[in-house]
Amino acid sequence: MISIFSKIWDRTLYSFRELLLYHHDSIEFRAKIFALIIGANSKNSECEFDVLSSISRDIYPESSHRQHTLILIAREYIEKIKLPNGLGIDELIVDIENSLKHKNRFVEKISLEYLHRFLRCSRDRDNRIYQERIIDFLTTLKREYEVLTPIGGNF
Repeated sequence: MISIFSKIWDRTLYSFRELLLYHHDSIEFRAKIFALIIGANSKNSECEFDVLSSISRDIYPESSHRQHTLILIAREYIEKIKLPNGLGIDELIVDIENSLKHKNRFVEKISLEYLHRFLRCSRDRDNRIYQERIIDFLTTLKREYEVLTPIGGNF
């Protein structure tokens, strides 16, 4: 019974995320960042999702609802990345850059420490190098937008 309710809630949340979730755009931005690093590993395992779950608990220690939502949205983006004609890594990078251009306070949501946690899941050398390059890119992006963001963000 709980499983059915959970699935219905997930579908409702997916459809009405903007209305039902306070600061949905912030959670969505974080989910995109995590999906980018997870999606860069073509040989994902449960390790990535264990790391994501741990990170979501660190970010939202008081809200299991927000933890679950972050994981759900990240999984949606990962699925889109894996589809043959879905959202590609390059498109996701452009989307992240556009989000930062419009709301440069999101730069605070890019946690390099969290991103480095995913590297331990990568067993393939090429995938790990690809993920490291994405982290390097996000590091550069973070530095670039931190200069533009006043202290406390631009709420």
